[in-house]
Amino acid sequence: MGAITKGFAGADCSKTCPGGIRRLWVANQEDVISITFGVNGEVDAYVMDTGTNFYEIKLKVNTKQLTEDVQVSDDGCTQSVTQTFEGIGSCWNQDVRDLLLEMGKQSCCGIIVIHEENSGETVTWGFLEDLYARLGSGTQTVTGANLTDPNQFTLQIICTTTLDGLKTTFTPGAAGVPITPAP
Repeated sequence: MGAITKGFAGADCSKTCPGGIRRLWVANQEDVISITFGVNGEVDAYVMDTGTNFYEIKLKVNTKQLTEDVQVSDDGCTQSVTQTFEGIGSCWNQDVRDLLLEMGKQSCCGIIVIHEENSGETVTWGFLEDLYARLGSGTQTVTGANLTDPNQFTLQIICTTTLDGLKTTFTPGAAGVPITPAP
């Protein structure tokens, strides 16, 4: 059973709270050997299989966001949350096509996501057993029709999980993650 254990005091005026996401990394679920959790349930470290790591995906500035949609059954006894990441990347090309195809195929086995918000908080999601992230159907590429039209792709990553899976603050930030920078 759940219990309400605290309220929300409102915004802390001494801190800024900018929207948007600064950076994004993804990894194959099977490349993660183990996950270390802190005393409050936050992820402290990922132990990766030899030669594997999280891969950075660079997208356009001010186009990346995460939305969490909480669902509660009519009787209040069943809860889930759907996490949806969306961002726009420049210039569709073969490298983008290869990435999207790889992510689509990997969706069957699971994708683990880390994102760094513009507020500085780093969050990881999609790591709970059988509740991994997957490529969303909102992923698309658009070349445009005119020379002045944007040539871009939209990346959507979705994860439906339990409310207990929300304890996902990653410490000590992205510096502690085995990461490969985008080429």
